[in-house]
Amino acid sequence: VSYHASDFSTPRIESLARSGIQLEGHYVQPVCSPSRAALMSGRYSFRQGMQHVNTIEYGSVAHMPRTSPSLAEALAENGYHCHAIGKWHLGSGAESDTPLGRGFLSHRGYYGAMVNYTSKQTYGEPDGGLD
Repeated sequence: VSYHASDFSTPRIESLARSGIQLEGHYVQPVCSPSRAALMSGRYSFRQGMQHVNTIEYGSVAHMPRTSPSLAEALAENGYHCHAIGKWHLGSGAESDTPLGRGFLSHRGYYGAMVNYTSKQTYGEPDGGLD
């Protein structure tokens, strides 16, 4: 992609970047769930009380706060259709915490961890099933 580079000419991407909001930096936690919550909500994990969450396992009552609208919910309000692919790891103890409960129309992936998509092997007990 040519945005911030000159290897390829992509004038439409350049135009979108100039006319839109540019994400120039993103801070992550050293573990999965707090980082995913920050990316999905646009809020720092510590502003959601997620900074000390290690990982949210399949079926756990822990979840991304329902008071934090997800990226998919915000996009859906503006007419977008969102679909999730891959590991969720943001809660599955209640239907309202799953991708389908957080604004995605479909989800193809796992709620938790311990899955290798390339070799189709699990490491330990699989953490959640295929949605």
